[in-house]
Amino acid sequence: MNTQSLTWKKRGLSLFLATIMTLGTLLSYTTTVHGAAAESKEAVTAEPAAQNGAQAQKANEVKAADQDGARTSTETRQDWQQWMKSNAIALKTIKPEATKNAVVKADQFKDLAPLKTLLKDKRIVYLGESSHGAAEYNSVKTRLIQYMHQELGFNVVAFETNLGNAASAYGNVKSKKPVQTMKDSIFRIWQAEETVPLFQYIQDTQKTKKPLALAGFDMQPQGPLFSGEWMGDAKLAKRFQEAELELDRWEQSEDLAAYAKAKPKLLNVYQQVRQITPKRAAALRRQFPDNPHIVKMVERALDNRIQVVKEYMETTIASTGFMLGKSMDYQSVIKSSEYRDRMMADNLVWLATNVYPKEKMIVWAHNGHISKAYSKELNSLPRVHMGELMQKTKFKDQSYVMGLYMGGGKNAHVTGEIFDVLPPMAHSIEEVMKGAGHRYSFVDMRYKPETTDNSWMRQQMGSYYTGVSPVSSVPFEQYDGILYIDQVSAPKYFKK
Repeated sequence: MNTQSLTWKKRGLSLFLATIMTLGTLLSYTTTVHGAAAESKEAVTAEPAAQNGAQAQKANEVKAADQDGARTSTETRQDWQQWMKSNAIALKTIKPEATKNAVVKADQFKDLAPLKTLLKDKRIVYLGESSHGAAEYNSVKTRLIQYMHQELGFNVVAFETNLGNAASAYGNVKSKKPVQTMKDSIFRIWQAEETVPLFQYIQDTQKTKKPLALAGFDMQPQGPLFSGEWMGDAKLAKRFQEAELELDRWEQSEDLAAYAKAKPKLLNVYQQVRQITPKRAAALRRQFPDNPHIVKMVERALDNRIQVVKEYMETTIASTGFMLGKSMDYQSVIKSSEYRDRMMADNLVWLATNVYPKEKMIVWAHNGHISKAYSKELNSLPRVHMGELMQKTKFKDQSYVMGLYMGGGKNAHVTGEIFDVLPPMAHSIEEVMKGAGHRYSFVDMRYKPETTDNSWMRQQMGSYYTGVSPVSSVPFEQYDGILYIDQVSAPKYFKK
């Protein structure tokens, strides 16, 4: 069982329990609940050129609807559909654009022009995904990155992948083939043909005045962070490689007692490497010449490793025991999940503050990591994740969170199994988005005035993780906007 498979099993059990809870919630909805106007009277953040008078009028309409009584569920869903047809933005394509000298013809992005007002002044834009196994998500996010880089000045893409692996891979981005950079930097769940155009684009932009930088913010082990020639000590480099492989094995173990015995030796190796890093800075830069921030990145990655060895690994080993039925400590799953997301949030803030303080960043991650209020989602194990933590930082109002959803087709999960995406549930995010009638559509929620016709944004709605596991949440609480792909297919993965 590899690390990603084990992670999937942990999420799978959680989602199985969430399915039971969510179905119970959905079945308990009455016609009145579904037909009622949104209960929230919370003021909607105004667009830069917002019409306060219009918003006040719409708010009065909502109050009037509350007083007059609810419409039927069918009428409400029809109104939602009509609103979507009038307000959703249709994307002409999700295919990444062809470039010449790393430049896309500006007229190729005409369909994305409505995003400019929403995103141009943001420091961080989060691109989520309801599943890691949809080829079309990889494609559309690549095209969005091209647009935001070329038209809006976003010069960093940060993946839900290990900070150190991404930093070292980017350190040789000019000399290695894009496929190799991809394999060296990101988790296998995204190592597919559909992701290659992004890494080709990243490499091509290195020849321009505004290169697109690659970074990671995760702390989970995913193989050796880097080769150790720069250390100038062959024995230490070998011990480091051995420690990296051993750490991968411990993440799949449930033997806390055995780890306690191995922990001091592991910690000693990482502390030694961390201690020599400043002294070996010149050699580090020579080995990874394309990453101007390689020294501070490696120092941060090693600090993460030391923290993982000291604290995180024991929580994740304990959670493995629970998932394998050898422990009753369900709290360990919550602790492990929240610990990881705290470290990811810390790393993301660090990147935006200390490494790229003047750059705008794009974050590529799962919906569950970027959503603004994950702990409010009707899930089996309520947890505070990275996106919710980021809402408590100075970047809260400087960010835009985009959730991605699918309506049907074939989907893959991290074990490689391919399965059918379930059709949208009634009263679900997917059903509402499908109502727009487009193959690919986007809707903004953050700046749209609240009306009875878009009340779905502010009430409990179902949705699917991985296309099959239902959960329930209030869309407006979780995201600023939603991007919908009607039909998806499984990625064309590269073999190991």
